[in-house]
Formats: sequence, structure tokens, C-alpha cells
Amino acid sequence: MKWGMTCAVFAAGIVVGALAMHERSWQSARAGDADAVGARLHRIEDQLAIERLLMQYGAALDSRDFAAYSQLFAANGSWSGGLGTFKGPATIKAAMEKAFSAPSAPSPPWRASRPRRSPGATRTRSSRKTAAGNS
Repeated sequence: MKWGMTCAVFAAGIVVGALAMHERSWQSARAGDADAVGARLHRIEDQLAIERLLMQYGAALDSRDFAAYSQLFAANGSWSGGLGTFKGPATIKAAMEKAFSAPSAPSPPWRASRPRRSPGATRTRSSRKTAAGNS
């Protein structure tokens, strides 16, 4: 019984201490931490802008709108990838148009290089033996 009461008092002390710390930090934020709140808000807005930009990159590429895609880059911005490095919106646009319109262009680096089996395909007895190393 004594042990249970000690645990209850200890737990109550932790809760009261946590509430006091929370109230103190809330008062501090209200009293004059506007700069810290402003900095946090600015960081969140920046993060959202970056996420929005990444979504715009994807949407423009998916729709093959290379003019819109290239305008997402700064005037001195550069694109680097498997096709090379291109600087400036006009050069980036030309590179994307060339890469996506050339019939003999290599597959983009993000595609799988090996053929995939169709979902309904099954292996034959001979292909299972070959795969397992049995001749």
C-alpha cells in the first residue's frame, strides 16, 4: 500500500511539473517570442514551397509540358542527370524536348533495365530447372 501511494505521488509530481513547464513556455511565446514564432513560420512556409515546387516538376514532366517545366528553374539554374548537365531554362527545355522526342534515345535512367514478366505469366518446368541450376 505504501509503495502504491509513493508511485501515485511521484506520477502526480511529474504531471504537475510538465504542466508548469508547458504553461511557462506558452507564456514566453505569448510575451515576446514573436521572432522565434516568425522564424518557425518562415521555415514551414519555405518547406511547403519546396514541396509544391517538387509537385510542379513532376506534373510538368508527366504532361510533357517542357516549357512549364523549364520555367520552374531559376535563370542561372541547372539540371543534372543521366543526359548531362544543362544550365538555364531555355537549355533545359531543349534538352528535355530532345530526350523525350528522340525515337532512338536510351531509356531514362529511372526505368528498369530488365524486362518484367507479365502478372499472369508462369514459369515452365524447364525454366524452373534452369533457374535452379539443374540441367
